[in-house]
Amino acid sequence: MHWIETTKSSDGGTLNTDLGKYYFEDDFPLIKGPENVDESELLISGQCDALITAITPKAFLDGNPKIKRLFPNVKETETEYYNKTKMFPIMHVVAIKTSVLNANPWLAKAVFEIYSEAKNITYKNLESTTVSRVTLPWVTDEFENTCNIMGSNYWKYGIEANRKELEAIMRYVYEQGLVIRQMEFEELFAPTTLKLKEDLD
Repeated sequence: MHWIETTKSSDGGTLNTDLGKYYFEDDFPLIKGPENVDESELLISGQCDALITAITPKAFLDGNPKIKRLFPNVKETETEYYNKTKMFPIMHVVAIKTSVLNANPWLAKAVFEIYSEAKNITYKNLESTTVSRVTLPWVTDEFENTCNIMGSNYWKYGIEANRKELEAIMRYVYEQGLVIRQMEFEELFAPTTLKLKEDLD
């Protein structure tokens, strides 16, 4: 398998101007893609066979018949994975500068609580059928199905609540050459945040 890092994104987003910093062996088969050629063009032209990306390639959005998802039944596949592992990949992490946190030791807990409160409001908005907060016709059904599969707090916040996912991602980033040594996820979080738990009503 050979890897290509593209120099252009079909959604117009800005990419690195050079290969990212990786910790692979010198002979790892990674090359920089052609200048000004995005991932959609690479797929359509046959210069690459498959794509891993956070964006949806323009060629797929345009309905190009040459481009298909690896798993056509995405939701069923992801649900099966969740039921098997009880893990749902973490989407984002909130960062605070160490200097700011040192000057304001209360800040990490306050940010955690604010995000948790905002999420709780969102849950209630999704649950409510009085006023539609999301302009999708079956959003209530989707919300209920999600809760049936993953529980009412399906976006869990906090270190302990996500321990299994965090341990997995730290293993993956080391195995895939994104960090130079195997790290413990506790190294990345302020000690005051390690035991924070949500208080959802």
